[in-house]
Amino acid sequence: MRGNLTGMAGRLACFLTLLAPSTCLGQVANSADPRPGNLVGVPHPPHLVAIPQGSTTTVRLPRTSLKQVPAELVEPIGVPPRNQPVWAKLRSQRININAEAMPLGDLADFLRNETKLNFVIDGTALEEEGVTVGTPITTEFTEARLGEAIERVLRQLNLTYVVRDEVVIITSQLAAGNELTVRVYPVGDLVLADAESRELGRMIDADSLIQIIEWTVSPNSWSSVGGAGSIEVFYGNLSLAVLQTDAVHDDVAAVLEMLRRGRGGAAPDDAAKQAARPATPTPVLGVPEAESRIRGTLRDRRATLEFVDTPLVEVIEFLESFTKIDFDLDRVALEEEGVTPDTPVTFRVNDVSLESAINLMLRPLNLSWVVDNEVVEITSMLSAGNELVTRCYPVGDLVMVGADDERWSDSHDDLIQIIEATTVPNSWSSVGGAGTLDFFAGSQCLVAHQTQAAHDHIAALLAMLRESGDRLPGIARALGLPVAEKLIEARLRSVREELRLAEANDRKGRQMAEQLEEHRWEELTDPNRAKTRMEAKLLVAQTSIAEKQLEHQAELQKAQLAKIQAESAAFKAQADLADTQRKQLSGAGSADSDAAICPHCKKPLRPAAARD
Repeated sequence: MRGNLTGMAGRLACFLTLLAPSTCLGQVANSADPRPGNLVGVPHPPHLVAIPQGSTTTVRLPRTSLKQVPAELVEPIGVPPRNQPVWAKLRSQRININAEAMPLGDLADFLRNETKLNFVIDGTALEEEGVTVGTPITTEFTEARLGEAIERVLRQLNLTYVVRDEVVIITSQLAAGNELTVRVYPVGDLVLADAESRELGRMIDADSLIQIIEWTVSPNSWSSVGGAGSIEVFYGNLSLAVLQTDAVHDDVAAVLEMLRRGRGGAAPDDAAKQAARPATPTPVLGVPEAESRIRGTLRDRRATLEFVDTPLVEVIEFLESFTKIDFDLDRVALEEEGVTPDTPVTFRVNDVSLESAINLMLRPLNLSWVVDNEVVEITSMLSAGNELVTRCYPVGDLVMVGADDERWSDSHDDLIQIIEATTVPNSWSSVGGAGTLDFFAGSQCLVAHQTQAAHDHIAALLAMLRESGDRLPGIARALGLPVAEKLIEARLRSVREELRLAEANDRKGRQMAEQLEEHRWEELTDPNRAKTRMEAKLLVAQTSIAEKQLEHQAELQKAQLAKIQAESAAFKAQADLADTQRKQLSGAGSADSDAAICPHCKKPLRPAAARD
């Protein structure tokens, strides 16, 4: 468990104590007892007992009448089968580490040799944290769980790890926080009410469970408060679809496990939990046969590869020779990312699928790949994100309910909402993106226009939901609740009730319209009402005439005011002109006086009028 379980479990314990103190989990600790396994800082009431996280010790919890569900029916769904062995080894294998100023690169090699797992260092993310493969690490562990030891070693450098494409990637905590994946959690055993609650009319309560998870597991990371993670309930098979980081997924699974143990259930075995299981196939229509064949080859064929400063074009030529598949470089898109055919590639993996190897090789260069016209095209992530194709997904088994000839598409809106909230959320037209998703009732299909990568995510999510649906009958039988057919009948009754209410509202609306028409007809035929109506119309007409007269008077006043302002402006212009002329005359008189001078005495001559 890599999340902040101490604070999470404390918040969860306090929250549940408020809800139901008599049946609380027993997962809290005595604040005065900081022994290993206890959760410090949480009150320890007398009726609760501390149980270490992950412990299989049998402790008598408060007695309940709730029935238990086999652990294999409620395990999370969504860890790709190719990654399940990696997670199993991280959780179960023990390791001894004694490092004294060991370079990070050497530590990765040591872990690779000791565990036989593939370790890859995300150089770009480490560079942003000021860390290199030569950064020294000093640590010591004895018989520690592999995953916990790696997490604690990397934490001192502000690093962590994620599992992608069959390898353990050492990266920064910031980069890992942006790596979101989808998992589906069957929760029928937690949200289906017992018999007593059903008598009160509360059959399913998923909102309370979602609230507990959002309040106690990384509270600031959910979309409800502006974060990137999301959680949606699919009532079609009583499961939660969650988009989150690996660490938060671990914490969500821990909360659900604690809630189930509070019912008296046993903790699932880690090794069994991560046993590889075949993925439920998802039918997809619209994939060309050549593309399906190429993807199958890359997915199923495994290889051990090692390249050291090998030009990218030579790596592509090797893949062509090894797979007998045509590869091509989108040179224009590569140039936009600053990549050329001669860009050196350093890469090493052991016994992984070619699909995983290509993904891991291209990701540090910000490149991706698509299948186009029977060719694997190496292009930029940006260019791949602009290549949208249309696929059709039959989903009648997920959204249809009914019996005999009565069948309705009941959950397609929920299904669309879940897909758009958890599969490349920012790429859909509903939020301004280019991707579209619609349901066509005529063939019970979802029609999606998206990138090839997004289509892979959609197919994976539908496979998870189908696996969760396959488990629902077993969950219902274990709880002693109606089997799947009965649950379908319950949903069918709900649909019928909604249809009945809609028809009733429609009838009510038609009745109101008919009454309105009848009332208007009565007004037209009743002399008294007609007289009143005429008087009202006359009053309205008189009022309208008065308003028009007032408006006319106002317009006249405005015209008079405008005329006065124009006359005033003209008078001012005339006054300015007269003043200008007077100044000009005065200047001319002065000039004439200056010119009348006696040529003998040089004195100004007075005008004749002045002499007289």
